Amino acid sequence: MNPVHEGYYSYEPCSKSDCLDVVMTVATSVLFAAAVSLTIYFSLNPGTQMVQLAPNCSISLPLLVTSSTGAVLGTILLVQLVRRKQVYNSFLKAFRYPIRYGFHSGGRKWGKTVRMYHAKHGHRLHEVSFYTRDGVRLRGIWKFLDQERPTVIIFHGSGDCAMKVSDNLGRYYFEEKEFNTFCVEYRGYGISEGKAVGPNQEMEAYLDAEAALYFVLNQGVNIEQIVAHGFSIGGVYAAALGYFFDVPKVVLDHTLTSAEDAATSLMRVIPRFAIRDALQTAYAEGELPPLEFGVRPLKTDGFNTLAKVRAMSGRIFVIRGERDWLMPMRFGQELSEANPSDSTTPNLVTLPGGHSSDIIDFVTNQYQEQLEAFSSFIS
Repeated sequence: MNPVHEGYYSYEPCSKSDCLDVVMTVATSVLFAAAVSLTIYFSLNPGTQMVQLAPNCSISLPLLVTSSTGAVLGTILLVQLVRRKQVYNSFLKAFRYPIRYGFHSGGRKWGKTVRMYHAKHGHRLHEVSFYTRDGVRLRGIWKFLDQERPTVIIFHGSGDCAMKVSDNLGRYYFEEKEFNTFCVEYRGYGISEGKAVGPNQEMEAYLDAEAALYFVLNQGVNIEQIVAHGFSIGGVYAAALGYFFDVPKVVLDHTLTSAEDAATSLMRVIPRFAIRDALQTAYAEGELPPLEFGVRPLKTDGFNTLAKVRAMSGRIFVIRGERDWLMPMRFGQELSEANPSDSTTPNLVTLPGGHSSDIIDFVTNQYQEQLEAFSSFIS
């Protein structure tokens, strides 16, 4: 896959025929259900308005209208059923953008630019710029003490930004420990250029993670001193550093096992095979050769964090929440078991909160036992 080409960031809308298929199928199904319900109701309650169809046959007017409408709608649905493969493909194409947006929903919206973002939030003293290999200018908050200290690369969640994360997680915990911290801003988010949503979105995430690692290594930091910390969707980026580049320590904080698992968990009424097909339609597959520090080629796999964890040479630490409706408890359990701890210190802690409300409480010493396990891992 060549990540630099015309229309790389464009959103390819559905064709008119695909959109018509989706609208017609949904609208017809709803109206057909309503017509059937009304037909049953007027069959039981015929009323007084009767229409003579034959000398010995009459029918109430409301029943005639609803049954005739239901027959027409049923015929349309029957045609759509015969065309089910085409209709199914139309639905997959229609939901490409919502799927991509669902995983990277926090990008700049409504035409906002980096300049507008800076005008609202201001520049930061420690703000730096760096580039991905496909030429996108990213930014982050880099707070550097010296090369000998542990360096934490922090990948924020979908709804967050580097400035906010630098102010809370970095300031409350890692800076207190006197670690170097690098809060990375993804393309299309806050202070970084580019767009967050596109057909090559998965590969772009790995390119952003790669660029962040190169930036830190170019500051003279040894890779053995690096910890990749990813919260929620940020776990995808952190796992990429652990798998593709052998970063020795990876923190997976309230994160997903794979895009398919996350979508299936959230949309339980939709069959898993349909979710799998939708994801394959939404994201382009690709592979790029490793650069100087890479140990494996960058390759798409459907944001499969669990598979990466199983193949990592380094260690992981998992944080999960008891009431996390977005990333269920079992995700953390599966990730932990895929890369078991090699010491008496656990590699999994469970917090009593939900998806994001408890992380600041965690790092500000509200949960001492869990925090000690975390501190032992990253130090």
